[in-house]
Amino acid sequence: MNNLIKKSALNLAVASALTLGVATSALAATVGGAIAEINVQTLAFETGIAVVAAVGQTDTVILSGTINNNMAAGWNLKVDSANSGILKRGLGGVGNQIDYGTIKLLKTGGVLGNGLTNPSGRDQSVSTGSTTFTTDTPATSATVDYAYDLKVSWSADTALLEGSYTDVITVVLSTDS
Repeated sequence: MNNLIKKSALNLAVASALTLGVATSALAATVGGAIAEINVQTLAFETGIAVVAAVGQTDTVILSGTINNNMAAGWNLKVDSANSGILKRGLGGVGNQIDYGTIKLLKTGGVLGNGLTNPSGRDQSVSTGSTTFTTDTPATSATVDYAYDLKVSWSADTALLEGSYTDVITVVLSTDS
């Protein structure tokens, strides 16, 4: 009988150990995924600006754009002017060019990423052919549908001849560094 009790106690101990072993079994794995970089802009250029020689222009929209960017470093918007801030008729010169010299970025909608410096309202010179609007500081959230206009202004010039006055504008969105 003593043997039977010992055998029963041993079976009970083995069954308990097996039960405890199953109950404490655990598996671990790292889960998650990656978010792809977003650095996208859409642009709409103004090609039919009404120019009246006797009347200057103030904050005339030359293009509208939208930026979506989730880069932690923020973003830069580089604006190149092929004529260095001049609308030209033909080769330009007296009576054949309109000097605008600066470009202003003005936010019209959307969300600028938290932590970024808003470039809206800045007048920047393009007389050297290029300027860059920067967000300067690291982002703590993404820029989403940040809508903007690029605007130029110029003085009246009654010496202007009839015809088309143009400049080629190139806009490049890149990561702030």
